[in-house]
Amino acid sequence: MVIEEEMDYIFVVKSTNHKYLYEELEALEKLGEIRELKRTKGTGRKRRHFLYRYVNAVALNGGKNSVEVNWVELTMTDDSGKVTFRTAFVTSHSITEGNVEELVEAGRCRWKIENEDINTLKTKG
Repeated sequence: MVIEEEMDYIFVVKSTNHKYLYEELEALEKLGEIRELKRTKGTGRKRRHFLYRYVNAVALNGGKNSVEVNWVELTMTDDSGKVTFRTAFVTSHSITEGNVEELVEAGRCRWKIENEDINTLKTKG
């Protein structure tokens, strides 16, 4: 429906709900097609390490009319290497090294707004 309305999108995607997509991503990873960008933010004892992984034009599902999406994943770790946060999105926006951080930030903000609204409805009627 979003594509029919010619709208752009950033949607959360999970490996448990999109098995075909993640099989494709696994194959692309073996071929070295998934790009990475690493960043470190913070100083002193509170540093966070950000690993952005992304690829453009991958099939969302195995159907003959499958939509091609652009996929991005963020993994945050602390100095010890412990994963503190992980999320992934599919988007209609082309992903580059220059915009990957902004796209993930936009996706996280969208998720946060939706999640807070749902929680308010659940707890406050």
